[in-house]
Amino acid sequence: MSKHYQFESNMSLTGSNADVRIPIKPSQEGKVVAALFGALSGQSVSADGIDAAMIAKIADELKANAGASLVVSGSNDANIQRVVLAINKMLNNYGATINMDAHLNLFAGNDTAVGELVSEMNAGTVNW
Repeated sequence: MSKHYQFESNMSLTGSNADVRIPIKPSQEGKVVAALFGALSGQSVSADGIDAAMIAKIADELKANAGASLVVSGSNDANIQRVVLAINKMLNNYGATINMDAHLNLFAGNDTAVGELVSEMNAGTVNW
């Protein structure tokens, strides 16, 4: 049976349906991912404000289900995404729960283009 842990700063529909929801500050996203990576790789990781025992428990459950687990992040931070990719690789999830041949391009927005549009709107250079 699967188990869903959700670390999030704002309540979401997904989080409200998780088996375990752990509220965090937005500034703690990277710390949670780094702590999980550290716990999975056998390192002692201390992250301020994050329950180390909970991270260790999650790491143990992920290890016990390697190849049948999945770690995801909704962050736009490329560094956080790189650590999540490394976690899934460490857990042998590629080719099992992650299929690199099945492309799904949801939320393929361009943050830079939206930022430029906002700047143009603030400058009054956008024609309606």
